[in-house]
Amino acid sequence: MSVSVPLMDGVESRLDGAWVAAFEQAWTSHRLGSIAVGAVLTDSDGAVVAADRNRAGEPEGPPGLLAGNRLAHAEVNVIARLGQAHPEGMSLLTTLQPCVLCAGACSYARVARVEYAGVDAAWDGVEQLHQASPVLVERAPAISWRDLGFWSAWAEAVPLSGVIRRYGLDGRVGRTYLAANAAMVDLATQIAGDEALPRLDLEAAVARWAERLARVAVTMPGESAP
Repeated sequence: MSVSVPLMDGVESRLDGAWVAAFEQAWTSHRLGSIAVGAVLTDSDGAVVAADRNRAGEPEGPPGLLAGNRLAHAEVNVIARLGQAHPEGMSLLTTLQPCVLCAGACSYARVARVEYAGVDAAWDGVEQLHQASPVLVERAPAISWRDLGFWSAWAEAVPLSGVIRRYGLDGRVGRTYLAANAAMVDLATQIAGDEALPRLDLEAAVARWAERLARVAVTMPGESAP
């Protein structure tokens, strides 16, 4: 399974494998009024075991999952899909860098490895909190950024557009985004005003903003303002 989007000069940006499922989940979140984050759990062979998304902006969700509140994050919901199971060798792929809630959930569920596509300046470096406790040191997953090029820009810009639409840029979080990558904030603000975007499927939506996304620099891990 793959998704391809034509960029400038005839170049295509292709997304493959389990990442497609994660980005599809994130796009469903955006279309339904939640923050655009999707996550998948994969086994040791890379096969998708479970997939889910942020459901914070939706009034209800499937039994056993969170919806309609600030705890209804993608990583929490995809882990909840496992029930009491804790398969060894699991990896979690998420479209956006985990916050403190999601990093903690991954530790609690004994997820071995976490990869994220887009940096979230507000939570960059949160994995360092695991160093505060011997138990967390033992359980903490290896968390790393996966540079997906154009798709990392999409993974950062779209959820940021949801944050801007819902919470604005006032306060500490907004200042952090602006200090880390003002150009990305500007793009996300424009995406937030695109009322037609949620009516499109993922491929059409990405193609609609491809030219701008290809020109903006993604935020790199460690670039967030202190």
